[in-house]
Amino acid sequence: MPLTPEQVDECARELERPPSARPLPPEAVDALAPDKLEARDNGDGTVAITQIATGTEFSSVIAKGADGKMSIADAR
Repeated sequence: MPLTPEQVDECARELERPPSARPLPPEAVDALAPDKLEARDNGDGTVAITQIATGTEFSSVIAKGADGKMSIADAR
């Protein structure tokens, strides 16, 4: 079914928001709970994250930034 003009406008508005301002749906937040993830040291200063239930490894890794905080690094 094609999108209505209103739906297209809403999508465009949502994409203009910075990612940090986009709320995650509850099921996404639940899937990212620490007890549902496994972290593995890659030995190069980065950490790989895998979703335990599915075995899915995230395409990005966690690395320490210039500010000293761990955050999502570039996709592998």
